[in-house]
Order: sequence, then structure tokens, then C-alpha cells
Amino acid sequence: MGAISLPGVDADLYPTDPNNREAWLQERRKFIGGSEVAGIIGLSPWESPWSIWAYKKGLLSSDKEMTPNMRWGVKLEPVIKREFEETEGYEVTGTQYIALHRDNKVAGATLDGLVRKDSQSPVLGPLEMKSSEFRSPEDWAAEIPVYYQTQCQWQMYVTGTSHLWMAVFHGVSNPIGVYEMERDQSDIDYLVEEVEKFWTRYVLTGDSPPVDGHQATLDALAARYPEQVPEKEVELDGMEEIFADYNRAKETQKVAERAEKEAMAKIAERFADAEIGTLNGVPTYKYAQQSRRSVPVDALSKDHPEIAAQYMKTSKFRTLRDIKPPKEKSKK
Repeated sequence: MGAISLPGVDADLYPTDPNNREAWLQERRKFIGGSEVAGIIGLSPWESPWSIWAYKKGLLSSDKEMTPNMRWGVKLEPVIKREFEETEGYEVTGTQYIALHRDNKVAGATLDGLVRKDSQSPVLGPLEMKSSEFRSPEDWAAEIPVYYQTQCQWQMYVTGTSHLWMAVFHGVSNPIGVYEMERDQSDIDYLVEEVEKFWTRYVLTGDSPPVDGHQATLDALAARYPEQVPEKEVELDGMEEIFADYNRAKETQKVAERAEKEAMAKIAERFADAEIGTLNGVPTYKYAQQSRRSVPVDALSKDHPEIAAQYMKTSKFRTLRDIKPPKEKSKK
């Protein structure tokens, strides 16, 4: 389907097919979307420059596994949309769009909806829907997470709008949180500059960004090179200091873990069977029992092997180990 136009939106809009997720994922390779901007500037918990680059270059599968929170977010979107319309008195367009900036084709965004007064009125700005039961409404009211702020500013840049609404599901015991954001041109100018650098330096040239310690980078590298070629060798000359840093970090981690356990033991000893801990008479910490259900895999495999086999998954991953030099044979 070709691009459509809506009054109030200075962008080319392409309705997406909700039944063709793969087509949407392939289209996202062609531009930088709002959720990727935070990764490019180092603010995303989920993406890094290297992982975004590898995805754009087709080195990684387009269909990223959705987390439970993401799946529920998608399922709840119709509910969030309806609640937003009823509580705020606006109308939201009933389809998801890919929006492309009319002058900067590198800039795009997937829009959950567009807000307007009624069907005859121009668009006022995008609607971004989220599911965030792990952050309270009070936390959001104090400050919208910075990685979502960048996404929202990017959407306003792409669509040429000056306002954006976020409608957030905070769990069944809380009302839908609605947060309005205004366009910040200085932020947008910075984001546009950084995205342009990323696109020209890395995506267009094929050169990879520097790797970093982000989990997304490690995951992307593991997905890019899931298996080793048996007996293939690579020179590691010049990386001696990097290996030294790695070993020091591992040892520091062990020391920190031991210190954490020792501190926790002292805390548990002081609490004994108390639930509330106070500092200067003010309740400050709570030490309470929680329950967690789990399946005893060994027992299940022994008593019901056919059931266990249906759900058993084998995880494969590469590990780094020292190669011990061969022992010298003793001379007789």
C-alpha cells in the first residue's frame, strides 16, 4: 500500500498489516526507529550500537523474541487505547503506521496511533502505548524513563508534531497513566546529529561500531557467531592487556559477590525474625518471605519422562576457557 497523508502530520504514513509481522520487521531494517535511538546514544537497556548495526545490516534474525511484557503490551493496546479515549476525550486513529520523515528517509517510527479531537480534526500528535507494571505511576509522574523520552522526541521529529501522549498500563490495581510530552527542538537536533553519524559511519560503510559491555552487544555477537569452526585458529597478539582486564574483572566480581553475601548475612542476623528495619526510628527496610514456584526437573524427568521431553530445551552457548599447555614428559 502506498503512503497516505493526514492533516497535522508532516510525514509519509504507511499502514501496517497486523497479521504480517515479518513484513514490518523487514521494513524496520531500512530506517532508524524511535525505540532504536536510545540504543545509538547509549541510553537503552535493551539495545546497543553494535546490536542495532548488526540488525540493520541483516546479520541478525529480524524476528526478535518477544518478552512476556512485550507480548502483554501488544495484547493490551486495544484496552489502553479505549481507556485513553474515554478518560482524555480524544479520538485515536485505529491503525498502526510506519511513519517516514519526508526529508530524512533514515528517520522513521512505528506509531501506535495518532491523537485528534475527532474524525474531522487534524492530528495533534502520536500516541505511544506501554505496559510498565514494574514502575509505579508515581515514578512515571516524577520522570518518564529517559529511553522513552528519546523515543517520543524522535516520533515528534518524524511526524512534524509538537505534542505526544503516552498511555501506560501500570497493572490492574492502577488506572491507565497518561503523560503528555512537548517537542524539545534542542533534544531533537542532538538525536538527528547522532543518528546521522551512526548511519553514515557504520550502516552505509558496513564498518561495525566499537563493541561495548552492553548485554545486547554480547547477545548479538553470540547470535552472529553461535558456533565455532573446529580447530580454526585466530591470532590474539596485542590483546594481552584485554585478557588481563577480563581476568581482573572476573576476580573483582568474585570478591564483590563474597562481600555482598557477608553483608547480607550480617543483615539477616540483625533482623532475626523481624520484618521491618528502622534507621533513626524511621522504617527503612523490609525483610519478608516470598514464595516462588518451580518444577523439580530431575524428579519430573524420572517420574514422567515423556512429559519432560515435550518441554525440555537445550541451550547452546560458547564459553571461554584457558588452554593448559601440555605437560612436559619427564626424561628418564
